[in-house]
Amino acid sequence: IEGWGSPVACIKANASRKERHAKLYQIEPRLSKTAANADKWIPVKPGTDHAFFLAMLHILLREQLYDKSFIQKHTNAPFLAFKDKNGMVQLAADMGRDGKPSAFYVYDEVSRRTISVPAYTNTNEFAKNKQRVIPAVEAPENLRWKGQKVQTVFDFFVEESEPYTAEWAAEITDIPAETIERIAVEFGQARPAMVDPGWMGARYHHVIGQRRLQAIIQTLVG
Repeated sequence: IEGWGSPVACIKANASRKERHAKLYQIEPRLSKTAANADKWIPVKPGTDHAFFLAMLHILLREQLYDKSFIQKHTNAPFLAFKDKNGMVQLAADMGRDGKPSAFYVYDEVSRRTISVPAYTNTNEFAKNKQRVIPAVEAPENLRWKGQKVQTVFDFFVEESEPYTAEWAAEITDIPAETIERIAVEFGQARPAMVDPGWMGARYHHVIGQRRLQAIIQTLVG
């Protein structure tokens, strides 16, 4: 999936892409040279790409079209968290002397216990005591940490993505709901799959949020 990008690069890559049986879907308001060389041009209302990607996330999560092993091991998805009195999501963590987290907490699928893992490492596969763990992406119901009811970051993410259906996005983007659903499913089933954000997003005020959504989508599929 590509946003507004370089037509020259697209044309050069086109023959190689077809040899590898890869697909390119171009999401862009105009029929550019890039879009003309894509397998499918998806005309989107200018400035509404954000809604399209929110709907993609909604579908990927609910159809379970994500790389569970990757998000278990290499993201904060299994970290336990809770909502504070202001409704903000806070991570369950031990704080170091420098005021920064020294450990986060996960629910281990093997021991069925809440276990701390070192903060700011490249993997969640080992507890702070070096014990090997398999962090649960979804927390058991009514799980508690230091008396506080907790769930995983992934659980919160699924909850907060609930409103962003393909039908919701269709009204904003002018892309039919069935097209959004088909693209999301194809993307989730393909390995590898990539979102190329293009270079025109900086023209919109919400581009930082949009880039985050694109990065989350990439992360979900490993």
